[in-house]
Parts: sequence; structure tokens; C-alpha cells
Amino acid sequence: MRSSLRFARVLVLAGAALVWLVLLCPLIFGVVSLIAWGRFHLDYLLPAELCFLAFAGGLMLVWGSLRLHRHRALLGGALLAAVVALIGSQGLAVATGMATGARAAEGWPLIMVLVLLGAYVLALVVMGVMGIMLSRDVGSSLASA
Repeated sequence: MRSSLRFARVLVLAGAALVWLVLLCPLIFGVVSLIAWGRFHLDYLLPAELCFLAFAGGLMLVWGSLRLHRHRALLGGALLAAVVALIGSQGLAVATGMATGARAAEGWPLIMVLVLLGAYVLALVVMGVMGIMLSRDVGSSLASA
């Protein structure tokens, strides 16, 4: 039982680390650009570009939650919401022509793409917070086992 808890803890910690890495990369690179060039450049599309890391971390968190029998529905829902929001934002950008430059990035299509991108980031934040909660839960389970 103890080795199963340790494996679940590794899954949860690695998954949470990947999700938080994706969320913090734009801020880290922004601070680096501030130090190097004196301007803070925030690449708000970077979490979407690093989606494979985020989805790998999300899958690890879901797998860990399934092994621990805790927070399964919330983590699964957050991962599903992240996937749907990212695919929706990219699909809308392609469908409206903003992705190819055929249409200027303005008006309601831009607002909808940014709202969906914000929903993606919000789902990642939920997964990251749940990863912290799961790691705390598995730590207390290991201490009592």
C-alpha cells in the first residue's frame, strides 16, 4: 500500500510541477526580458504553446487522483475544460481567418478567442491548485500509513 501511495505522490507532484511550469513560464520570461531589455514582455499565448506539457501534467494529476480516489471529478472536468477551451480558441481563430492573417485581430472574434484562452488558463490554475491539494492529501496519507 505504501509503494502505491508513493507512486501516486510522484504522479501528483510531477503533474502539478508541469502544470505550474506552463502557468509560470510567461511570468518568468517576462521578468527575464525586464532585466535584459528594460521592458516587461508578457507572452500571453505561451501557455497555449506549451499545451502538451500542460496536458501531460493534467493526465498525471488525473491518474494520481484516480489512484488516491480523491478529487477525480474536479480534475477530470478541469482537464476536459482545458482541452475543449484550447481547441475552441484555436478553431475559432482558424475559422475566422485570424490565425492566417486573412482577417484583422479585432472585434467579437478576438474577444471570443481571448475568452476561450482565458478559460484554458483558468482550467490550468484549477488543475495546479488541485495538484497542491492532492500532494498535501497524499503526504498526510503517507504519514498515517
